[in-house]
Amino acid sequence: MDFLSRTGGIGLIRSEYLVRRAGASWADAATRREVADHLRALHARAAGLPLWYRFSDLEARDTAVLKDSAGPVAAREDNPIIGVRALRRGTTPGSDLDHELRTMAALAGELPGLGLLAPFVRDEQEVADWAAALRAEGYRGALGTMVEIPSAVARIEQILDTGISYVLIGLNDLTGLTLGAARSTAFHDYCHPAVLDSVRRVLAAGRSRGVTVRVAGNFGPDLVTALPELAPSDFSFHYQDWADFRPADAALAAHEKDLAATLRRASDARLIDAGFLDARNAVLIAGMRQTPPIAGEMQAEITAQIPAEIPAEIQDAVPAPVPAAVG
Repeated sequence: MDFLSRTGGIGLIRSEYLVRRAGASWADAATRREVADHLRALHARAAGLPLWYRFSDLEARDTAVLKDSAGPVAAREDNPIIGVRALRRGTTPGSDLDHELRTMAALAGELPGLGLLAPFVRDEQEVADWAAALRAEGYRGALGTMVEIPSAVARIEQILDTGISYVLIGLNDLTGLTLGAARSTAFHDYCHPAVLDSVRRVLAAGRSRGVTVRVAGNFGPDLVTALPELAPSDFSFHYQDWADFRPADAALAAHEKDLAATLRRASDARLIDAGFLDARNAVLIAGMRQTPPIAGEMQAEITAQIPAEIPAEIQDAVPAPVPAAVG
């Protein structure tokens, strides 16, 4: 039985993992082929389920160690989490962002139902500029945006006015930037009132305009309890946390549970070798679980949506092992 068939779709395809695995920037034709092939395979397996691709959320240090990358000047930033990251890499000389824009605009034309997400935006101007660049390349599909920065929460009405149809609240970054807390510390609290207020504000703004809003991140069941006004379909759960929300699927999700940490370790190895990351902070800095590496092919990290209604037979079923290729 396929893991993807147990979901309501993929609310977030974290493409930076594909790029890191390729080891080369978007300027490299092999990277573009690898991402395109992965998305075609995923689209075929999704069988009509919604898919949302997030533009590569690469930090300056990530870009600096990729083959065929000009590499941002500020590769050794004091705080890469808030540095030249995601769409901001397009502001640096020799950026590969144009390659990603052209590739995704063309690919989306052959993959119906594939929507595109803007990562780590601060305001409506960044969303509008990204959308205009895609439209200029001929893209006519659905557009969405992450809301991960407090300024994006403050400007949510103006962001919605750009014409997007999907908002994904990225709680990992939003919690840290709202509370001034690293993900690896106890101060990083997804259920803090300030964080919950931000979620509710974005949700209310989206609902008032008929825009789909979901919440994503590495949170636990306590967040779902803290937001009783949200339906299961309003969340986009990370697959490593799937069994926490669907215990009956524990066996099905076992192979995927620690995949994100495994992928992060592999990509962090380049940063450690280049001196951009202390080995003691690898994986922990991303707020992921410290677990032994798992066997099997490395895949792109995805976040899956639990269906709005979960049939009783799924709750009671004993799931079969999941195939090796999931994302």
